Amino acid sequence: MEQKFEKSYEEIESGKFAKEWQRKISKIKFKLIKFFAMKQKINHIEKKVRKNLRLKEFDVYSEPKEINTLLKTPEIQDEINEIKTLYEY
Repeated sequence: MEQKFEKSYEEIESGKFAKEWQRKISKIKFKLIKFFAMKQKINHIEKKVRKNLRLKEFDVYSEPKEINTLLKTPEIQDEINEIKTLYEY
């Protein structure tokens, strides 16, 4: 875990992280990451709480429109596999 943090820090410090997230595909990647993250049990509980408190509901459970094209790219497949190791879904 410490090695991952060090790698992330180096990417931030070097500017690589910022350059990566300025690309157009990064917006799609972010939607995909958010999609998997929102499938966590805590988010289903949040949805129920929002409903009970009559708070605005966010549609975070729908798939991004470009998901089928995105899932076919090897770079994204690698990232998805890494995400799967971090989240329960």
